[in-house]
Parts: sequence; C-alpha cells; structure tokens
Amino acid sequence: MLAEILHLVAGYEKRDGVFYPRPSLAGPDRCLRQSAYWASGAPKDKAMGDRIIHIFSDGIWHEELTNDWIRKSAFDLHSEQMAIYIEDALPWMSWGFWDCRICKKKISNRAWHGHIDGIVTDLLGVDCLYEHKGINHFTFQRYSKDTYPLDYFTQCALYLRGLRQDNPDLTKAVLLIKNKNTSAFLEYLLQYDAETDTLRLLQMSFSEYGEIRDFDPPIEFPEITHTAEDRFRQVAEHVKAKTLPERPHEYGTDFPCGYCQWEDTCWTSYIEEVGAFSGNEADLTDIEDTARFYNELGAQINDMDKQKKEIRSALIKELAKREVSKGKAGEYMVKLAFQKKKSYTVKASTSQVLRVNRIMKKEAK
Repeated sequence: MLAEILHLVAGYEKRDGVFYPRPSLAGPDRCLRQSAYWASGAPKDKAMGDRIIHIFSDGIWHEELTNDWIRKSAFDLHSEQMAIYIEDALPWMSWGFWDCRICKKKISNRAWHGHIDGIVTDLLGVDCLYEHKGINHFTFQRYSKDTYPLDYFTQCALYLRGLRQDNPDLTKAVLLIKNKNTSAFLEYLLQYDAETDTLRLLQMSFSEYGEIRDFDPPIEFPEITHTAEDRFRQVAEHVKAKTLPERPHEYGTDFPCGYCQWEDTCWTSYIEEVGAFSGNEADLTDIEDTARFYNELGAQINDMDKQKKEIRSALIKELAKREVSKGKAGEYMVKLAFQKKKSYTVKASTSQVLRVNRIMKKEAK
C-alpha cells in the first residue's frame, strides 16, 4: 500500500537542476564529459529516478541526526549553511547569474558560491570547517582502505579558501563521512594552505576500530582549487566550441556510467567511432614493453588459475575421501559448502564453494 507510492511522492519534488560552477561539482572524480553535456543543455536520455530523490532526502536527515549528536557533545556546532563567496574566480565564464535555492540570491557565473555544513569549535576555542557526507557501505569500504574522496577534499578546500576571507586563522576542516548502512564514521582532518593552494591530509579516524592514523609528513594535494577552476574552464571551452571531452571510462563501465543521465547519448556512437579506424594500422614499437608486460601477466594469471583449479579439486577429493566437510589444516580452516543462487536474470542454481581461510590467533591478554 505505502511501498508502492512513497518513491512516487518523492518524485513530485524533483527539480531539473541547472549546471553552474559550485564546489560540490568541482572535484576531479566527476566526469568532465557529463559536465559538458549538462552545461550545454543536451537533452537527457533518462530522468533521475524517484528512488534517488528519496536517497538524497535520506542524506539530509542523516546529516541532521549527526548534527544533533554533536550538539550533545562538548563541541560547539554553529554557522550552519553559512554562505561562502569568492568573487571573479572564474573570469572566463560568460556573464550571467543563477539563483541559489538556499540563500535566495542571484549569484554571478564567475564566482565560487556554496553553503558550508557548519563550523565546529573545540574545548580550546579552535574553529574547524565541518562537512558531513552520508554514503553507502561499498563506497565507505573503499574510502576506509586506499581511496581518497577527492571530490569532497576539493569541496572542503574551496570552502576554506572562501572562509579565510573573513577569518584568516581558519585553515582546518573536519570531513566526517557516515556509513548509512552501519552508522560507522570515517573522519579526515584537513588543512588548507592558501599561499600554495595545497590541501594537506593530517589525520584519519575510524570509529569502527577506534583507530587514529596520523600522517607525518602530511599527504599533499597541490593546486587543488586552481585545478577545479581549470576543469570548469575546460567545460566552458567545450560548450563554446560545441565539442566534447574524451570519455574517461571504458566501454561497458557500470559505475558511474550506468547512473549518468546522458549514458546513451555518450556511448551510442562509440562502436561507429571505433569502426571508422578499425582498418588502420600503426607502428607501436614505443609501447612494446607495455604490450609484453600485459601478455606475460595474462600468461601468469592463466597458469595460476589452472593451478588453483587443480588444487581445489585435490582438496575437495581429500575431504570426500575422509567423509568430512571441514577441518583444520594447521593454521588454516578448510570448509566445503553449497551456495544457492536465486533466479533473477538467470536460472536458479546451486554451486559448490570451497573456502580456505587462515585461522586468526587471539592475542593473549
């Protein structure tokens, strides 16, 4: 009854977003080609789904819930949704204005403008920019390991650059990322150097493990806001010349292409483009080493896959011979189980799964 209509209700609040330079669109992970389609007013292949609108709305409430917990702590959260404005930062943009839906003002196309999530003041009276993001579990796991949220870093750097116009002493930011599935938090402590336009990652904190990781020396991201400005310059030039940037992803990429509203427009002509030079040939001697390495890696992977299958078969036969489904092999646990696959796009099936996991020894207290 309700499940059938709630996403539709969210869809009624859908608005056609207008492209304009803003910190939330400035990061290097955002597809430049998508930005060019958007800025040029190219017709969209598909509308944003009603469920996505619901997800965005959930994100707002995740932030508010986190803010409420901060207010109950010793930290002071204030200046929420305060505006930043950097005049004439984008001089190549055409003259014009856009309407900010938060502060209800007309904003120049040539300015950086955005609204911060807030400022937190610690017990010593030190202020830090506060930015909150709520993301899914899989992206959270990537950021917890070896991938940095560069779009969020860029947004923080731009906000700090704008805030320093009124408060030169405010140089640090706390980027707090919430796992919307588990409510775990990942925190980045950042510092912006306006003289060199460099953002520095000073520290990472993981609520799930109680771990704090300090970086000495800090990890640096140079020319971070100027690089963002250059991306918008490229978009403006492509729109003016009626051209498109190169595709940053491979053909068949599910994410982020599968979520792009211009996916069909972008890729429809790709096969024809490749076909146009399919008969061409060139001397590629300069990349011989790369080709050799790729070939050798393929051969090694094939040999390893073959060996793994042979060893898997041997282990399964050994378990069957002993009439057991699992057992300890020294520091490893060997287990044979069956895994069922439900029928969605393929026929339902049952597969046999062999797991060999190293047994983690508990440290003596």
